Amino acid sequence: MKKTFITLVMLLAAVSLSAQEKKIDFKKGTLEICTSAKIQISGYNGDQVVIKSNTPENVFYSGKGNSFVINGQARVNTTSTDSISYLYFSNFDKDKKEKSKGLKPLGSAKEDHTAVDMNFDIQQFGSRLTITDKQVDNQSNVLFVNSTSYEILVPNSVKLVIDTGKCKKNNSSRLIFSAEALKIDNYAGELMISSQYKAIELTDVSGPALVNTLGGDVKVVFDKKRPDELFSIISNDGDIDITMPQLSKISASIIGQEILSNLDFKILQEDYHANQKMVNAELNGGGTTFDIKTEFGTVYLRKK
Repeated sequence: MKKTFITLVMLLAAVSLSAQEKKIDFKKGTLEICTSAKIQISGYNGDQVVIKSNTPENVFYSGKGNSFVINGQARVNTTSTDSISYLYFSNFDKDKKEKSKGLKPLGSAKEDHTAVDMNFDIQQFGSRLTITDKQVDNQSNVLFVNSTSYEILVPNSVKLVIDTGKCKKNNSSRLIFSAEALKIDNYAGELMISSQYKAIELTDVSGPALVNTLGGDVKVVFDKKRPDELFSIISNDGDIDITMPQLSKISASIIGQEILSNLDFKILQEDYHANQKMVNAELNGGGTTFDIKTEFGTVYLRKK
């Protein structure tokens, strides 16, 4: 066991960072993102989807037992005497990139934006662009360790759909875990998020936004903007925390175990059912629709 643990630590200590950037012309249509990586998404008035990364070398583990994909630090706990093999998974991609430098495909090639040295497969199908985690084929026992962080710039003219539940279905032989929150800021396009066991942080996202998460907190901050379009936020058992300017015009339907606020909402209707409080309220005469619901969490409505 001691030898196994030291070997893994030595491999992780050998990790080095390499900055990568990928640009894709895409200013109209739907961008679908399905990843377990740590990502920061920002909206901007441009015509390209830009992916920037600080990508370490990856450690690939194959052995008996369950399969895991972990972002961050990893530790192996086992009393098994079975042999465990380690190798650097991404070295192949680095070698391939060096070998292909200065060369280009012979003949025609399909439109494939696979990101070399990134853990993404990127495909474009007309007005639909997909960014997904790379698949590990024919591996039933996989530990994929990385500490990668990505920044993705998305044109405000694009509809953004994020579905981490779909990731799990596509990788049924692996357990994906990340403690990092999904962060999106300054995005003015249409947004849809479906997530499992992942916190979500939205900053100056003007809407419309539909957010549905199972087992994750949702934090929304309007710093330099006010909400302009529909916001629907649902969390099964996480807290929902929203900060907005006092002069925002809001029509809110709110359900939670507790509802706490320091904003001057006018209560139109309230009720209690099955240990939940239900409130319909208006701020500054009403306006942008907010549908907020958490089954087992608390709703916080804060004044900026």
